[in-house]
Amino acid sequence: MTLRATITSLIGCILVAVFWTEVLYSIYHYLAPALLAGVLGGIGLLFMLFGLEKGSLKLFGFYSIFGTLLTCTYLYFLEELIIKNYLWGSILIFIGFIFYMLQLEKKDEKNDLKTHLNYFFMILFFSASSIVHWKNLKSGISPIFSITLQEMIVLFIGLFSLLHTRKTIAMKKYLNLKSLFYSVLMAIIIFIALLFSFLGLKITNPYISSILSLIVPLLTILFGALFFKEKMSLSALTALLVISFGAFILKI
Repeated sequence: MTLRATITSLIGCILVAVFWTEVLYSIYHYLAPALLAGVLGGIGLLFMLFGLEKGSLKLFGFYSIFGTLLTCTYLYFLEELIIKNYLWGSILIFIGFIFYMLQLEKKDEKNDLKTHLNYFFMILFFSASSIVHWKNLKSGISPIFSITLQEMIVLFIGLFSLLHTRKTIAMKKYLNLKSLFYSVLMAIIIFIALLFSFLGLKITNPYISSILSLIVPLLTILFGALFFKEKMSLSALTALLVISFGAFILKI
């Protein structure tokens, strides 16, 4: 995380220098809300990493899907965004999620309370960060500035975490052309993905963004089963389909 954030921060700083006039306006008018959004996202990332230490990719995927409901709830009640079939979609997501949580207790895959709390706070902070970013972008903040600041915050949190846990970094593992190439390539892809995500968020809203991003946790669950041999029982697959259908009727 720290190496990736270092490279994406450098990419962002280069783009900030290129688009300095636009970024300067954002710094002057939106520094505080941009910091808030970045800190929320950084804290959410920390909880995600803590959750993944012991939690499965499948559980991570289901909590990510549940985050869609939190975002929709905020927009529906506080932003008065009209979402068709909100009630039925929400009920289905709740039923599918609770059904999945209950069936976990009957299987070998048991996650402690700490893991569940990490994932819960992960989606809570991620949802809050997305909403704050949306408000900032609607106000006219530069997406490049927002992304760069967020990545710098992630870098700071990563360094702080390393110092706090007193972990040592095996520099020889990364100081070779192959590792650096893949690290830079991954950082470029992530930065481009973030840029398109922010541009999309600017012209839509966190609700549409969360619906479209459902492909990420769905693929996470499937890839966990395919590549990491995580068990995907019939009951878990049924819960996944119910949640996905609930999210789909929220959209229509």
